[in-house]
Amino acid sequence: MELILLRGAYDYLKVKYAMENKEKYVAVAFDDTSVETLNVMSMMNVIQDYLHMYGYRVSEYGKMNTDEDVKGYLYERIED
Repeated sequence: MELILLRGAYDYLKVKYAMENKEKYVAVAFDDTSVETLNVMSMMNVIQDYLHMYGYRVSEYGKMNTDEDVKGYLYERIED
């Protein structure tokens, strides 16, 4: 499992590809730079749709590092 940091306009597609490949866990993070340069809320809404489409749930949410303002989600695949 690799961390997907939302920094580019199409980074949400990396989340989609990981879910299509049925990864057990998918980790997504964003920080102040992401929020300033991207529409992170829109990306998270799209990822929320992927959760339902590919059978995932939010396993954890929180700050990644106390020194930086990095927040993240850990998504877990729901077994069929």
